[in-house]
Amino acid sequence: MNPASSKQARELFFFAKKHAKLPLVIAPPFVFLKDLAVLSKKSSKLRVFSQDVSYAQKGAYTGEVSPLMLKDIGVSGSIVGHSERRILFKESDSLIREKLLAANKEKLVPVLCVGERRKTSLKKSWPIVRKQLEKDLTKTLPKNLIIAYEPVWSIGGNKETDAAHSQKMIKSIKNYFAKTYRKRVPVLYGGSVNCGNVSSFLKYVHIDGFLAGSASLKKEEITCIIKKLINN
Repeated sequence: MNPASSKQARELFFFAKKHAKLPLVIAPPFVFLKDLAVLSKKSSKLRVFSQDVSYAQKGAYTGEVSPLMLKDIGVSGSIVGHSERRILFKESDSLIREKLLAANKEKLVPVLCVGERRKTSLKKSWPIVRKQLEKDLTKTLPKNLIIAYEPVWSIGGNKETDAAHSQKMIKSIKNYFAKTYRKRVPVLYGGSVNCGNVSSFLKYVHIDGFLAGSASLKKEEITCIIKKLINN
């Protein structure tokens, strides 16, 4: 639920648009989506995604926002299965799977978030993430699927990160898709990435991009991360 006002959301949008030298996605709260989605149409590098999406296309689902509604206002994609949705709102893998199917039906780009809650070895954490993928996905992958690996233990401000562990996990995720679906799927890293630690991730070739949280609300962090991405 950040930022708190439409004014702040527009300021961050225009700042990001000014510095968008690489493909960039903004996922603001629902109430700011229409305004920013309209503005994004004038940019070739900047797109607007939602933070969540309903599994239902229409009907008596008070409080839900359907893929049809998002598509109608110009939203390009949606995050699905974020760790906060899984933990705080008890979203199950079966519900997440239905959301992915609904988003795909309306040609919204889905960003599926997966990750383990506690920091452990790759040997122990990979089976947890693999099980999420197996439960969340069907035999046919959603078109333009993006995976965001977000180790829950590293999310939140300046918590500990482990670039080497994340690289191994992302490599395992890519190998899973290559073996199971014979396809290459881009995988982002999403665990407390900021200007101070982004370089430690950039040296690993399997990481295709980043899903930034609190850092995306700070102009200096946005500028720094984009510059390091460009110079990498």
